[in-house]
Parts: sequence; C-alpha cells; structure tokens
Amino acid sequence: MAKKSKTDFSPLKWVGLLTLVLVCYGAAFSLSAHTLIARATVSAACGGAGIITALLLRRLTRGSVWRMICAAVTATGLYMAAFYLINYCAADDSTLHTEEAVVERVYSETRYHTKRVSRKVYTRGAPYKVYFADVRFATGQTAKISLDLKKFRRTAAGDTMELRVERGAFGAPVVRF
Repeated sequence: MAKKSKTDFSPLKWVGLLTLVLVCYGAAFSLSAHTLIARATVSAACGGAGIITALLLRRLTRGSVWRMICAAVTATGLYMAAFYLINYCAADDSTLHTEEAVVERVYSETRYHTKRVSRKVYTRGAPYKVYFADVRFATGQTAKISLDLKKFRRTAAGDTMELRVERGAFGAPVVRF
C-alpha cells in the first residue's frame, strides 16, 4: 500500500474547499448585479489570472491535471469575489450622483415558497411574485433592478428612472439601490 503524503487532502478539506468556492462564486454573482461592467469581461480576466495562478502552483498540485483545474477554478472564484467585493465596498462616496436610465422592460417572476410536508420531505409551497425592471443607462449599459409592488405598478416601459451611481474602487460604476 502506498504511503500517504502529508499534503493529501482529506474529505473534510475537500468539503471546506468546495464550500469556499461556492461562497466566492455566489458573492461574485450577487455583487455583479450592482456593478455596471459586463460579467464576461470580469470572468475572462479573473479566469486568465486563475489559470496563471494554477500554473504557478504546479509544484503544490504535483503536476496533477485534476488538481490544477481545481486550483484554477478556486482562484478564479476568489479573484472574482475579491474584485466585486472591493469595487463595491470601497466605492468613492464623493462621486455619488444620480443618472437617468430608461426602463426597457418591466416584468414579474413567480417563485414558490418551500413547504415542509414531514420530516425530511419538502415540496413546492404557495406562489409569490417578485418584480423587476431592465433599465438602460445613457452609456448603453444595462442593469436589472428589483422593484416593490407599488413602484412596479407605477412604472411602464419607456419611463425614466433616477438611480444613484458611484465610481467603484477599480473604476467600475456601482449602482446603489
């Protein structure tokens, strides 16, 4: 039987790493809705940095292709979450201004509550609506914003909305809802 190295990952460490990756990608996805920069641009830049990081960590991954892919995916998620988090949280408050945006589409989505039937058994519960509007800024950038019912009823396609925008830490505009 082969002797295990001290650097081998136990299942608990893999679960912790997977949790970290999911949290990073979730944070990046949720904060990207507040940032007026294309997700593809940030994903490509962070993906490139993640691949470079995986290649630099080749010795740590011991040349295993599987481990290098995991390192690249993890590094990409970390870089994306760090970019969006720093850009949003360290935004310059002195650049806060209002911009007019044209409402392109107003729509609602039906979602469902979770209903517990018995222990360990859940099913789809009662429906509820969530309201959104797609807006386009004068620069051509688009954003999806959440609305409450009162604002949803008052808003129609073609209307203009005033949204608060400020310059993020990396220069990407941040929308404050």
